[in-house]
Amino acid sequence: MRTTNTSSDWKGEEIRPSFIDLATNGLVKMYDPSKKLFCYRMSEVEGGKLVPEGLSRRYTIMTLIGLSRLEEGGGQSPIDVRITIDQLVQGFGDNDNVGDLGLLLWLCALAYPEHLEKLHEKYLKVDNLEQFDDFRQANTMELSWLLTGIVYAKVRTGSLLRKDEILAEQVYASILGNYGGKGIFRHLGMHGLSGKLRGRIGSFADQVYPIYALTLYNKVTGSKRALEVATECSDTICHHQGPLGQWWWHYNSATGRVIGPYPVYSVHQYGMAPMALFAIGSATGRDYQGSILRGLDWICGKNELNFNMIDEKRNVIWRCFYRSRAKLYADEVLGLLRSPVEKMERRDIHVLREFRPYCYGWLLYAFAGEVATRHLAK
Repeated sequence: MRTTNTSSDWKGEEIRPSFIDLATNGLVKMYDPSKKLFCYRMSEVEGGKLVPEGLSRRYTIMTLIGLSRLEEGGGQSPIDVRITIDQLVQGFGDNDNVGDLGLLLWLCALAYPEHLEKLHEKYLKVDNLEQFDDFRQANTMELSWLLTGIVYAKVRTGSLLRKDEILAEQVYASILGNYGGKGIFRHLGMHGLSGKLRGRIGSFADQVYPIYALTLYNKVTGSKRALEVATECSDTICHHQGPLGQWWWHYNSATGRVIGPYPVYSVHQYGMAPMALFAIGSATGRDYQGSILRGLDWICGKNELNFNMIDEKRNVIWRCFYRSRAKLYADEVLGLLRSPVEKMERRDIHVLREFRPYCYGWLLYAFAGEVATRHLAK
């Protein structure tokens, strides 16, 4: 894998194979074949050993979405995707959440459409969805996953029932209700105590997932407003991208400004941002390649610490740069009052030496598809 700090000569045909190999090789040791689940995370302990911790159904679904995209593009998954999906669908229940339901619909639409009818009949009605807290609270990220899952059925199968169209319209309206009008989505609806406390703040995840969902929604409905908002959000996060390619963490939806730069997560740099920007770029013809490549430069050492986040020998991309919790809170309080200082002292920034399987899922989803090939090979 290339680890140079210079990105001007990067080409898509060089980036994609190395990233894909790293992800597929790295995922093997994160999968528990007896439980048919990926771990929650791998952490470096004393002596440099990597130790798996916990199991995560959500991370497993996300990872399988990426592996399904890999297989769709002619690659080979290191695990049996369909058997793992069988277990996930059978294990999904009323105690889960609408975000996981959306991800599972997304996954089944990609890789195992035979399961869609079961999920559809049991859950895809507004009355059924009201049982989920994240649906009632109008969580932007989770609703974006749900909209993507519903609409992907249309993209993949060519059909969408009228009742599904109505549900998609309602979910779309809820997501749009969280748009602050300044290029930034808030984290959740403004109703309730949690909405009042967090109503103005949106994370980077609250931007990229609706960008992707609204772009897909435009594809099947022709909604100009959906594409307009997705484009405004894309342009806003690119405008605020850090001088070294950092995708910052928290934003003020009322002003459209960054309020909390750190942590800077590696998955945002190599997975989530490329996924969203490839999609909106393909839909609009706008060129986001420069922003994507600056984000990748950050991973490879052109960052605040001149630290290469990629450990090739262990197939690891370390999780993030972070600051102490007290400093993070102070940044965000000040950021709500004014624009934060985005240049930090090196001693205030640390590397979190862990990684999680879903990160490689989004890496594969972004880079294993033909959209990445077309855009990065320019």
